[in-house]
Amino acid sequence: MLMDELPGSCSMVQDALSDPNVDAESDSLRGKLTLVGLDSEKLNPEIRKLERQSASSGHCAGLINEALQLYEGPKDLSIE
Repeated sequence: MLMDELPGSCSMVQDALSDPNVDAESDSLRGKLTLVGLDSEKLNPEIRKLERQSASSGHCAGLINEALQLYEGPKDLSIE
């Protein structure tokens, strides 16, 4: 059964390979992929910059929380 399907499949592939609409669509998709790749290259530095800013903000928030804990002192001690 597989042998019967194989020649038909090959002719369909041959038809698809020689179809100008498929060629045009392939060219269009290649162009879109190129544009997406260029956009990605432009956005990667911006993403890295935002990641560094986020890490810096997180570090600053941690320092502020630590300073607040030192300022407020231990909460479990009661003064009698």
